Amino acid sequence: MGAMLKNPISRRNFTVDAGQTRVYRVNDKDGADFEFRKVDRHDIWICPDAFDQALQDLPQKERNAIRPPQYDLTTQPLRRALAAIATTDVLTTGITTCQSESA
Repeated sequence: MGAMLKNPISRRNFTVDAGQTRVYRVNDKDGADFEFRKVDRHDIWICPDAFDQALQDLPQKERNAIRPPQYDLTTQPLRRALAAIATTDVLTTGITTCQSESA
């Protein structure tokens, strides 16, 4: 999250807060990142794995009507993580103290 919320309320052994805040989400494909390839003669970049998966999600008749993209073989692929930033409602909770159980 971008920042802590501003009105924490303590109850017994925990704290609760709620409100709107900015949330950052990053998907790095378990550290492998996503590979993007440039489409030949266009300023368009495609993730081939995502394109292939999208085709598999279509009925066979629609899949047969789609030509696969031709990639620019002179441009090196880019490896990138994906990110999304959104302002949304958030509920946070926290335990004030932890006590270990004795055996």
